[in-house]
Amino acid sequence: MTLVHGLSRRAVVACVFCALVGVIGTAVVFVLSGGYAIERIAADGLLGLMNSELGNLCRQEPERFVWRTPSGGWAGFYDRATGLAANPDAPRADDDLIARLGPDRPAAARIIPGGSGGGAYVAGLGESGPCSLYYARWPSVPNARPVVIAALLLFMVLAAAFSGFFALRYVTRPAFRRLESVASSARQVGEHAPAADVERDELSVVADSLSWAHQRIAADRERLDERARALEGHLADLAHDVKTPLTSLFLTLEGIAGDPLAGADAREQAQLALGDAVYLAAIVDNQRLDSQLKHDATSAADQQYESFDLVEVTWRVVRRYRLVARGRKVAISDDISAPTAVVTGSAVLAEQAIANLVQNAVTYGDGHVKVTLRAVAEGFELIIEDDGIRLDEETLSRLGTRHYRSDAARTRAPWGSGLGLAITRAVARRLGWTLAFEHGLNNGLVATLRGEVGLESHTTSHTTDGTVQRERS
Repeated sequence: MTLVHGLSRRAVVACVFCALVGVIGTAVVFVLSGGYAIERIAADGLLGLMNSELGNLCRQEPERFVWRTPSGGWAGFYDRATGLAANPDAPRADDDLIARLGPDRPAAARIIPGGSGGGAYVAGLGESGPCSLYYARWPSVPNARPVVIAALLLFMVLAAAFSGFFALRYVTRPAFRRLESVASSARQVGEHAPAADVERDELSVVADSLSWAHQRIAADRERLDERARALEGHLADLAHDVKTPLTSLFLTLEGIAGDPLAGADAREQAQLALGDAVYLAAIVDNQRLDSQLKHDATSAADQQYESFDLVEVTWRVVRRYRLVARGRKVAISDDISAPTAVVTGSAVLAEQAIANLVQNAVTYGDGHVKVTLRAVAEGFELIIEDDGIRLDEETLSRLGTRHYRSDAARTRAPWGSGLGLAITRAVARRLGWTLAFEHGLNNGLVATLRGEVGLESHTTSHTTDGTVQRERS
């Protein structure tokens, strides 16, 4: 709308300028050429009179052809040679006007501003004689100049208004409507096919270019979508193919780490290898989820999610990383006391989001990680806190940014990619949860996930081996 209003203002200014130029130009042309034309026309008319019988009457009784006008002026026939009239009461003709007459100028006139004479006019009808010169002199009309100026200004205003109305009504407004239709087509490029251009004018070239651009963008988007789907399918197949040997590797390493007959060194190496295997599985899952989250624009509200038990998912993650943490000499404690933990969403996404937080705490904690899941008035609150180094405010504010890693994180774990926390933040946004990072009471990091729970409630008990038993009520 700013563009339209700006163009409208410029169009009106242009119309006013054109009207002023027209009026002033007309006045200048009239002064320079119109006055001369009137002088010539009047002189030719007077010559015609002198060539008729009226001329003979003037020469016989010249005093009768000089008279005083009702407004106080004089008009009549004079002797060009002397500048005097046969009527003794008539004033003398202006010598300067008579001097202007010549072979190419049979008449002359001038306007006398102010004073008793408003103007004078002479026309040469011969070289000498009582009827050889026509002379007229008229007084100024009182208050005539303000009236003329006001009339001229009124005419200029009306001319400018009419010009502006004509330009806006028949030129500018149709052009604006045409520009708006082309702008609307431009906004649809890439999303919807622009409407067919039914008007063929100067802007049709732009409309045709927009239509061609839309077709090209749509084709490019389709190719990119095909590539994205192919990449997502490739990552999904890779994750599926890697999961099978990794699962076998997990079981084998867990068996070695928990076998009392294996040596202490073997159990320790198995625990370290188990941590590396878990990290490798997390990388594969995060890459697959990252591809899905980036190329799937469907919001959480539009997806068909199932209900799942967040307590079970959390216990599954804690059990998986407890043995990994033991290899890093980090203990994981839990306080999972939420009586109601049924949420709606994707259990796969939720598990990976929680696993990334626990893995980050195990990686950067010094010796202890605590996982807390409790019910709050708004739903649930899942807290993962570690006792690692205290982060500065800039690092804390940038946690969850894709591929961001602080210098301290690179020093402790140089193999990280900075993707895990970004995946967790994206999953939380997708599931309608919130993720917050803050300092611990002493050192370390506290990550908090909050969200709503469903209507189902459970009574939860934990067995000695870490599995979950629950009764639904």
